[in-house]
Amino acid sequence: PALFKKIMACDYEFGEGWDQISDEAKDLVKNLLVKDPKKRLTATQVLKHSWILGSKVSSKQLQMTKLRDFVTKRQF
Repeated sequence: PALFKKIMACDYEFGEGWDQISDEAKDLVKNLLVKDPKKRLTATQVLKHSWILGSKVSSKQLQMTKLRDFVTKRQF
């Protein structure tokens, strides 16, 4: 119940394990974990986020990764 309350309140911290994550990546996550859907980033906005645009992974690679993950999950 306590975890559920934190999730519903969007009460989170970047704790242990996030030290090596860039500020831009954390910013993206923060903007995805906004409670109000009207204030949350859209998929289009995510694709235009500086962390995504600065990523060394191309959009084609991202699409292939998504497709591979989808296919893998569907096999089970």
